[in-house]
Amino acid sequence: MMTETNNTPANNAALAVTCKAALADSVAAYLAARAVAEVLRKEINGYKAQVLAEEVWMTESLGEDDPSVQITEPTYDWLMSTADFERYHPRVVALERAAGHDPALLDADKCPALVAESAQCEAEWAVVDGCGALLVSMGHAHGAALQGRPGMKTEDRQKVIDLACRMVLSK
Repeated sequence: MMTETNNTPANNAALAVTCKAALADSVAAYLAARAVAEVLRKEINGYKAQVLAEEVWMTESLGEDDPSVQITEPTYDWLMSTADFERYHPRVVALERAAGHDPALLDADKCPALVAESAQCEAEWAVVDGCGALLVSMGHAHGAALQGRPGMKTEDRQKVIDLACRMVLSK
């Protein structure tokens, strides 16, 4: 917490400059993480689509009211029956490895696209936190509400990120 002696216009201006620089770094990291996540998701979904096209893969049947159905889209592979998934997953992983995705860089069972999407999410929160810090440094009372990973809706978080990107990139 700032004391009366530190809460001068010069100190506040210096803090705002520091926060702006940190926010710019956060935005750059976010944009890089987003690019990697988008490229990897498209690539991994391509491998999954290739394997899905090779044979029929089914969901788990939960009874008469919920019969087993064929999975044709990578987005729904998580619904696959256990027996089918045990055959499907190694084939997808083999294609990932053949494309150069190094299992030493990931836990053996982690999807490269999910790892990248998780990193993107962390970078998004760093941008939101940075916006909060900048607002606090400028004396805005509500800036603290953006810090500390509040229960913010995804669309609201995306609005904050979009505004931060536009602000940083417009300079």
